[in-house]
Amino acid sequence: MFVLPAAIGTFLLVNLLCACVALGVGFAAGVWFFGAKLAKPAPKAAPKKPVPNEEAKRAAERAAMAASRVADLAKNVASDVGDHAAKMKAISADLAGIDRDSTGANGAVFTALDQMLAANTQLQERLEKAEQQLATQAVEIKAHESEARTDSLTGLSNRRAFDDELKRRFSEWERKHTPCTLVLLDIDFFKKFNDTHGHQVGDEVLRQVAKVLKAQSRDMDLPCRYGGEEFGVILPATDAASACKVAERIRAAIEESSTVCEGKTLKVTCSVGLSEFRPGVDIDHLIRRADEALYASKKAGRNCGHWHNGVDCVPFNAPVEAPSIEPINNSQADGSIAKPQPAPSNGRVAAPGTFIDILKRRVTESHRFGIPLSVMQLKVDDYEVVSRKYGAAMARQILDLAEPLLEKTLREMDILARLDNGEFVVMLPGRTQAEAGQVAKRMRTATSQCMLPPVDRELTFRFRHGIAELKPNETAQEVLARARQAALTPAVGHKTVEV
Repeated sequence: MFVLPAAIGTFLLVNLLCACVALGVGFAAGVWFFGAKLAKPAPKAAPKKPVPNEEAKRAAERAAMAASRVADLAKNVASDVGDHAAKMKAISADLAGIDRDSTGANGAVFTALDQMLAANTQLQERLEKAEQQLATQAVEIKAHESEARTDSLTGLSNRRAFDDELKRRFSEWERKHTPCTLVLLDIDFFKKFNDTHGHQVGDEVLRQVAKVLKAQSRDMDLPCRYGGEEFGVILPATDAASACKVAERIRAAIEESSTVCEGKTLKVTCSVGLSEFRPGVDIDHLIRRADEALYASKKAGRNCGHWHNGVDCVPFNAPVEAPSIEPINNSQADGSIAKPQPAPSNGRVAAPGTFIDILKRRVTESHRFGIPLSVMQLKVDDYEVVSRKYGAAMARQILDLAEPLLEKTLREMDILARLDNGEFVVMLPGRTQAEAGQVAKRMRTATSQCMLPPVDRELTFRFRHGIAELKPNETAQEVLARARQAALTPAVGHKTVEV
């Protein structure tokens, strides 16, 4: 008769202790969550405008209050469990002191059972109340987290959410090479607008721009207020070609929208810049390039957009993808060579002086971030002989035909320059010497499709190439000299490309 109450008490006590442990784990998790998310300052992605201190301070205070309430709740539950344990201990002591042979033994046992049931009921009610309070706190915590990631003025995601999402998309790019593009927008002359119309009207304009961003963004995109009058949109699974169209649509929508405030109908425009993840580009590079493209839009007169192709900032309407390679036959019916038509510029062909300037910047970037860089020199065999025998015009026509074919084998970030005496030079950022050799093979295939008519005999032109990969502490002039030496020295193992 006396074993049953003891077993029941032990079983209930174990369950209560488990509940207390679970509550304590929940409290610890909450403290850790807010300590990591809100107490710790957000890492800087680039030297941009900081998150307002007041907003971060309020978020931290709300988190601290929520954590304090959870801590008080945990203390109360622990106190309730302790009181229950003390009651159970006292009842067990009373049961142990009952004389089994006495006439009142049964009555004492039933009294002890009643006390145990009353104590368990009381504790159960308190635990249920604590569970309800925990559920309420969970909802509040979730709301605080949402507020901590949302800009209070515009309702867009804030800089904290922007940084977290960009890190996640960069990890995805590293694992799967899933494209992702960043768009930065800045309202044109917003400071002057604020000074003229007042900050309240300026706030209404910011809200209106935010509405346009939300309306023009897909569910997978993340529009955010980057800071002040600057906004950002992260476009996952979107390459630069598609992102240019999206960004131009956003720019046009902002230009067409209007804000009605204090009886005035006001309009604003914005400047846009974008960049995408590419090999050798991390988050800092991505933001800096998008910011450079944004500055190029401002410099170009504002209310326009530019994208960073890896080397320069070009307008949205500039070609993004390289055209496909098609066979070229410049022979005319009379056997003469048609005058080559200039290919549309896409940023991959540069003047020698511009090439050197870009190469110097790339060399500095390569040394700083450890990105490989190769330079390829191309030399037309017997160019001087052809020029002397058939004329300089014929020799130049051969180069005119070869240039667009070489260009089509390159990426947007690669740069081609045409030098004197039948030479070309190519800059290949992010390419090792072995990878540059594969590019040379593609050049051979591309130029083999160029058909040249005979003059007095069939002309065969050969290209020799030399490749030099940038070494530590090497200058742009030094790597250029090594590439040229490799192309001009047969012993280095140059190859020929027949045209």
